[in-house]
Amino acid sequence: MTIEKRSENSWRVKQMYKGKYYYASFDHKPSQKECTLALADAMDNGGDPTIKGTFKAAYEKYVQSKSNVLSPTTIRGYESVIKNMSDDFKNTPIADITAAKVQQEINAYCMSPNGKIRSPKTVRNCSGLISAVLSVAKPNLALNTTLPQKKKNEDHIPTDEEVEKILKAVEGTKYHLPFMLAICSLRRSEICALTPADLKGNQLTIDKSYVQDKDNNWIIKPYNKTEASSRTITLPDKVAEEYREITTERIFMGFPGTLYRNLKKLQDQFGIEHFRFHTLRAYYASFCHSIGIPDAYIMKMGGWESDAIMKSVYRRTKSDTEKKMDNLLSEKISGLF
Repeated sequence: MTIEKRSENSWRVKQMYKGKYYYASFDHKPSQKECTLALADAMDNGGDPTIKGTFKAAYEKYVQSKSNVLSPTTIRGYESVIKNMSDDFKNTPIADITAAKVQQEINAYCMSPNGKIRSPKTVRNCSGLISAVLSVAKPNLALNTTLPQKKKNEDHIPTDEEVEKILKAVEGTKYHLPFMLAICSLRRSEICALTPADLKGNQLTIDKSYVQDKDNNWIIKPYNKTEASSRTITLPDKVAEEYREITTERIFMGFPGTLYRNLKKLQDQFGIEHFRFHTLRAYYASFCHSIGIPDAYIMKMGGWESDAIMKSVYRRTKSDTEKKMDNLLSEKISGLF
């Protein structure tokens, strides 16, 4: 058994058994007992075949091994994360990566080169990618990375009046149908992938998405975000009638970003608090919830993968509905006195 100090806070122990070297890494000088237990675990798990490569090489191998199952959007996200990692970490040999070194990289990743603090979600995406790569490249390394606290999503959910103003303003334009479809629960990527053939009667089949690949080219992905996202919904008559008037290859031929830019312009015009185009899905969910539609139906029609996801992100009470409920409750309680 050999114990080596690789760098500050990085120790490696190795031992040959039946002609094969087995390794274990630590972020402190290990005791004899720790070495014995770690090497025994490495032997039980067949050792670490990728111990000689760098993290970047392990990342490339990881993506290549899963290229047929990862979506273009996921790979594009991975490429963005790896691009923004430090060169020092990317070039670190897998053998030298410890839990402490991963924590140091995550700490550094919290701050972008221009001095801005990255969002907790962005940092968590980085940590998730590192964990995924190391779970394959160095399965014996236990990570317990401390991450920034999640921020509560406080995106403004529009009122019925605000939605009506926006829809009236875009009536007769190419934005009207996409806005109505968003209010019917569709994601922006789903809307931009739709074709005239996807509508049969009032039944709309949603089974693809319009996304960018890792080279930033816009493509039609022949499957949706999740299995639950592929669904068929019934459109209101007015929406279906306008849909049937579309004769172009896709029902919206513009770039997805133009939908949000148009929405932002209208928000400024009417003095509406800013919210994302995607938030119209939250409006759909909260509207359905406010009129008593069962959660299971909302989840199915909106393409949410689980009830927990839908509730944690989308089931929020709209301000106008909240006021109505407050008034109703006040009236009912007044009747008791």
